[in-house]
Amino acid sequence: MTTPADVEYFLDHFNHRMDLHGVRFIERRKNRKALFDLELVGLEDHRVRYLRELTANLYSEGPLKDDRFGVGPYWVFGKKVRGVEVYVKISVGDENGPVCISFHKAERPMHKPFIQFRCRSRG
Repeated sequence: MTTPADVEYFLDHFNHRMDLHGVRFIERRKNRKALFDLELVGLEDHRVRYLRELTANLYSEGPLKDDRFGVGPYWVFGKKVRGVEVYVKISVGDENGPVCISFHKAERPMHKPFIQFRCRSRG
């Protein structure tokens, strides 16, 4: 069973790898549409800021096995972006660095088991 400490460890590792390698975004139709709908076209780098703002409170599920993208286990978070709940699926990735598989409007309400968890400061 995943704990808040597991999520924080994952996010620390993800952010450290992002510092070293940047982050790759999987270009899917849903993700491109989200940039348009959220008025982030031309502001794609804002996604990196939103990824860095993820906390255990925003955790939804994971780690989950990746059978589609080949980037290792992924984790799912729900993050409000411009008033819209965004479904964020990320992985620490492979030798090329971390990956953001999904960044689009949530298609259904997201379960967040640690919403009341007091996150430790990152920084």
